[in-house]
Amino acid sequence: MQRIARFVLIVGAGIAIVWPTIVHMERKSPLHLVVKPAAEDRVRASAVVRSLLGDQMSFGSEDGFHYSLGGPTGSGEYSSSVHGSKAKGDLDVTAKETDSIWHLDSITLVINDKSVPIPIE
Repeated sequence: MQRIARFVLIVGAGIAIVWPTIVHMERKSPLHLVVKPAAEDRVRASAVVRSLLGDQMSFGSEDGFHYSLGGPTGSGEYSSSVHGSKAKGDLDVTAKETDSIWHLDSITLVINDKSVPIPIE
């Protein structure tokens, strides 16, 4: 019984030590380094978004964060809250990777149960 308790304690301690590293590595993904800043720039630059949310915007942390890689191609998506001086909403962002370069695929603002597509070009 002591051996089982020791094993559980060691495994638990190992997970507690390694988990923050795994979470930190996830934060260094292409979506965090490339896609998220590009999406936020597009949202801030959109006149439609500014008219709905206001000029001052802040973005929440990502939810539903997911991406997959398959050689030189991949895809990813995440959701994030966005708060403006007039209102708040949620962003749904998708991206694709082609030849190891990530590009925004779509950005949608959901506000008051309405979906507003944000131009990505």
